[in-house]
Amino acid sequence: MNQAEPEQPKPLAETSVIIPNFNRRFSGVTASTISLVPPLLKHHAVRTIGSGLPDDFPKLTWRELFRIGRGGPWRIWHASRNIEMLAGLLLRKIFRLRLILFWTSHAQRRHTRYTRMLYQRMDQLITTTQAAASFLDKEAKVVPLGVDPEIFHPPECRKTAWQRLNLPGEIGIGIFGRVRPQKGTEEFIDALCKILPDRPGWTGCIIGETTPAFMDFQRRLERKVADAGLADRVRFIGKVEDFDEIPRWYQAMTVVVVPSRVEGFGLTCLEAMASECAAVATQTGVFPEIILNGENGWLVPCDDMSALADCLFAMTKNPSKLAETGTRARQRVLESFTIEKTAERTAKIYDEALESRSGPAPDSN
Repeated sequence: MNQAEPEQPKPLAETSVIIPNFNRRFSGVTASTISLVPPLLKHHAVRTIGSGLPDDFPKLTWRELFRIGRGGPWRIWHASRNIEMLAGLLLRKIFRLRLILFWTSHAQRRHTRYTRMLYQRMDQLITTTQAAASFLDKEAKVVPLGVDPEIFHPPECRKTAWQRLNLPGEIGIGIFGRVRPQKGTEEFIDALCKILPDRPGWTGCIIGETTPAFMDFQRRLERKVADAGLADRVRFIGKVEDFDEIPRWYQAMTVVVVPSRVEGFGLTCLEAMASECAAVATQTGVFPEIILNGENGWLVPCDDMSALADCLFAMTKNPSKLAETGTRARQRVLESFTIEKTAERTAKIYDEALESRSGPAPDSN
């Protein structure tokens, strides 16, 4: 999807922040990096290293890193994965680069011994939720992720946006993300099979990729839909190849369900709320921190199809009232969860770390 155009990169020697991305496959971590780099460029001379990021991002080669890293000012190395933490440690310990090591943790679970060993050697930890911070053995600063409300925004007319999809029915209820058990896809399907017979104007949409490992899982869900007589009203859309089209799918949905069994953060919910959809989410990730139940969305327990179905059945009785919930949802995003606010908070932590560091590169523990 279109991002704000990155500013022209500053001279190489002025680089103050290096963000590695060592996973070629697109993932939630990669998506977070892609959204964060452009607004961060307003605060710091950021360069990325690795692959899987947009071509127009300011890049740094390994040769350039070694050229600038051994002398001059200290620089931030901000990792999001184990391999990136390890690389930072090796660059500082073995090659004596002047790097201040950061790591962002999204996970709401106890980390492996290997991950704990790595993050204990970082200079600064950041988490995206209070819940994620509680699983760490070291103090971390909480910086929620955010979305761009200029990209994810409500349509001029949701009815028209829905009609453009050429799908049956009059009102859309969707789930976004990869089709797999962890994302609660089965709970969503089971809930639709229960409520749609009494909601003739509604159509369910599953928007997201199914990888080969989960094709049997999808086929089993499709059989459930067919057995319920809902094959025409529950559509597996698949992966939206053009990122620019993803906001348009949100704009067409009246309700977006985020039924993850476990979630590190969950940008999908924020994207839906910024688009003024009525969101229903489970009690994981950042959802309990952004949704006031019944005010700007709804919360249900994880892995509880009955609770999800009951919630959807109740809220869809009066679709006209869902617009009010969507308006309050977008306001919540604008107040606290924009990508600009994420960049500002992150840049402030960078500033504090850079201002506190001088002298020779330390030995890593």
